Amino acid sequence: MMQQSTNVRNRSLAAIRTVSAANVGNGVERDHSHRYLVSMLRAYYEIEEAASARQFGTEGADGWGFHLWSELVFDEAPHRAVLEKFAAAYPQSGIALPAYELGEDFIECDAVWASQPVWVYYETVLSHLWLWSADRDAIEGLRSALIPLATI
Repeated sequence: MMQQSTNVRNRSLAAIRTVSAANVGNGVERDHSHRYLVSMLRAYYEIEEAASARQFGTEGADGWGFHLWSELVFDEAPHRAVLEKFAAAYPQSGIALPAYELGEDFIECDAVWASQPVWVYYETVLSHLWLWSADRDAIEGLRSALIPLATI
């Protein structure tokens, strides 16, 4: 299974390199194509460091959190797929998302990491995933485990 997955990924990367090479010198179209191809390879353009934060931005309990930001929006947003992959890899996290709905937005669930509660929230319109915990070690450990699953 791993070998098959690696072969598919390698073929995809080769196809992307071929398309990128063909677009060299195409000006704006090349820039657009390149950005699209990078988005295909990377679900998130920014993964923030864990930092001191209130749970709901400007309100809520003090704690620690980090965002993952994506250019993919609405039903193309990667958040649900990444969280489902994380939940499968780490069933002890207790991540259980509500049933999928077309056009979903403002999705939240509870999780556990290092025996500490974690709050998970994402939006598909602004396309960000926010993970927060009152415990700094828990959120930093969760971040370290999540990053390999959120990037290729």
